Amino acid sequence: MTDKEYENSISNTINNILKRLEEIKNNEMSVIEKIYSYNDFNKMFGCTVEENNYNDMISNYTLNKVELERKISDIIKIVGNYKNDIIVNWDGFNNNYKNHLSIKLNNLFSQLNKNNAYLFGTDNPQLFLNEYLKFYNNIMSINTEKDLLELFAFSDKNYVIFGKNGSGKTRLLKYAKSNYFKTNSFVIPSDREIRFGKLNNIRMDYSQTYTLENLFTNTLIFPNDILTLKIKDKDFEDLRFGKSTTNNNDEVIGDTYNKLKEIFDSLSLDRKITLDIKSNKFMLYNDELNINPYYIEDGSDGEKSIVLFIAYILLCPQNSFVFIDEPESHFNTALLNELFIQLENTRKDIIFIYCTHNIDFIELRNNVKLIYLENYDGSNWCTKEIDSFEDISMEEFINIVGTKKPILFIESEKDKLDYKFYSNLFINYKIIPVSSCDRVINNCKLLNNKNSLNFNRKSFGIIDNDFRSKEEAKKYLRDNIFILDYSEIENMLLSSTILNYICNKYTLQDKIDSFKNSVIDLAIQSKNGIIQDYINKVFYRMQNKEHLQYDGNIKELNNKIIEMYQDNTTHFLAILDNFIKRLEKALEDRDYDTIIKFYPNKGFLSCLSTLEIQYKRYLFWVDDSLINDENFREIIKKELFNNYFE
Repeated sequence: MTDKEYENSISNTINNILKRLEEIKNNEMSVIEKIYSYNDFNKMFGCTVEENNYNDMISNYTLNKVELERKISDIIKIVGNYKNDIIVNWDGFNNNYKNHLSIKLNNLFSQLNKNNAYLFGTDNPQLFLNEYLKFYNNIMSINTEKDLLELFAFSDKNYVIFGKNGSGKTRLLKYAKSNYFKTNSFVIPSDREIRFGKLNNIRMDYSQTYTLENLFTNTLIFPNDILTLKIKDKDFEDLRFGKSTTNNNDEVIGDTYNKLKEIFDSLSLDRKITLDIKSNKFMLYNDELNINPYYIEDGSDGEKSIVLFIAYILLCPQNSFVFIDEPESHFNTALLNELFIQLENTRKDIIFIYCTHNIDFIELRNNVKLIYLENYDGSNWCTKEIDSFEDISMEEFINIVGTKKPILFIESEKDKLDYKFYSNLFINYKIIPVSSCDRVINNCKLLNNKNSLNFNRKSFGIIDNDFRSKEEAKKYLRDNIFILDYSEIENMLLSSTILNYICNKYTLQDKIDSFKNSVIDLAIQSKNGIIQDYINKVFYRMQNKEHLQYDGNIKELNNKIIEMYQDNTTHFLAILDNFIKRLEKALEDRDYDTIIKFYPNKGFLSCLSTLEIQYKRYLFWVDDSLINDENFREIIKKELFNNYFE
């Protein structure tokens, strides 16, 4: 049967269902009124039933015409929706859903025809009542709830199941896999084993014994070891069928292995990967840092998880459904997003179904359907479909976070350097980047207002200084919002506190003065740009502080605007003059600490070339020190944040 014939077959079934429902509405449903009318009941049988006998007879039957009408209307509405969906979305539905829909509609049609309310020719009232009750109960028992599979209907979308811990996400994932996606579907569980090193336990028939379906159920092996062998086998297969490429070392390798290397090596890591064919081991190395290849068994959990995900996804057959429970395990958020964006782009034929409560991961998913899981009562899931991340309410947002940590909102975007910096610095906080300082302020106030949400964790915020005064900083601190002493994160990263520590650690002390002089020279060159930045930010905030009242008099409003503008202009010109004098003095004195603290210029990072390193290397050293050096973290917290975030 062609796809068009399949579509027509389902459409015909729907039309037959709707026709049958019309028959029920026009004929059989009206019988209830006759049953509960003594005179009409007798007329139906052309005989007379004693009233006492009639009352005794119908007292055993509970039939409600209003409920039956409502039920039939619900069925008609649902089937009508299916009809419209098929007209509009048929080409976008995946085959799994099409098959399910066909079975469901055929079963519904059979159920509607299972009992007929009229037994024409019968003169037995008792038999008639019994049969009508079967008909009534049959109709009332039809399930009009939305099937779980209908949440996963489309072939051109990925899916995210999200909700707080304990809401039943993992149960829903397992249920959907077991009941709806029985073929060509694969699960990567949350408790996945990511280690390497049990190659000696693997038998020669591993390719038949250990499949992608059962890979995570055997404790005698490590899944990553099996995946390594399967990638090696796929490499041989690719080479045999001419699916190969030449890498940078002039080696001919299979397309699958080459794609694994490309994805791994493109991530924000300081290691690259290669497969040692002789030992069947993935090796990590870095020629630029003179790091010789070593077995990935000694790598980080993140590196091992990356290999697991890349290998598993690349090995999945065409048009698979892949369920991934808690993809965020063993990852920082920036790396997690970067990895799955690449996997989704590489395997566009796969439908990814994620189960998570990581708000950052959810926000960065493209072309997805969001399924918010409110709760699970042991039998049923209460779900809500959400079209986009922006439609998630604040209460749902907090449920997603699912963390006992206090929340720290930062003025940032995904994958920016300040997100990495704060995540590595404040490890006891849940870091949530938002698009603007206004959102930091509003979110922080909302979550700390106990009357608005039942939220038992404190919320904090960090925003850039942007030439704010000390008085403003004190005011915001009352709402748990910390204003940086430095104008921007880029400036703070070049503070003497961080700069001296990194240069001492990597023996660059003799180049510090040269670097500072290059920053000062750049500040002198960009003096007018700094002043322009001050004007744009400070005057804008000053104008937006005013709230004009309109009482219907345009002339009066015009006078207020002129007066407000004149007052702001006079005040602003005075503080601007003071700002310019302080800037000129700092430049004249070549005062590095004052310049780097108060006067922003993202170009200052480019001056790191005087240390004979790229600025990305410097930022990597900062992040690495934050992750591995507790003393460094404590110094920054004390000197740059006054130990506010403890």
